[in-house]
Amino acid sequence: MEAVNKYKSRTFDEDLEYVRNTLGGTLISSLGIESILEKLKVDPKVGLDEKDVADFKRRDDQFGSNFKPPPEVTPYYKFFFGALEDFMLKILLGCACLSIVIDMSLADDEHRRTAWIEGFAIFVAVLVVSLVGSYNDWSKDV
Repeated sequence: MEAVNKYKSRTFDEDLEYVRNTLGGTLISSLGIESILEKLKVDPKVGLDEKDVADFKRRDDQFGSNFKPPPEVTPYYKFFFGALEDFMLKILLGCACLSIVIDMSLADDEHRRTAWIEGFAIFVAVLVVSLVGSYNDWSKDV
């Protein structure tokens, strides 16, 4: 723990001095950069030889791999059901059900064929709002 605290309390000058002492040369001059490249065994004009698989394996063993697996994409349906969790949309869905039940039960015989339209329109509006909102959230995630 003491070593970690000692490392955190180092100044920028101490970090530069450590790099100079460990890698040799001066960090600011071009000799310092060449020294760093020489220690890392990298050609400044070509870089790493991509055909040398053993070199990559050795570097992975020595320094560790920097490979990150791609993040998992959340399925669209989870965004859709998440959008339906909005309190206002729940109220609208309840009102749509209530509207259909009341209109169908109180309508006379000649208006019963069209009594469901207002409640159904509320359902469609909630569906459109949920689909568009969840698509926007899903497209940001992808």
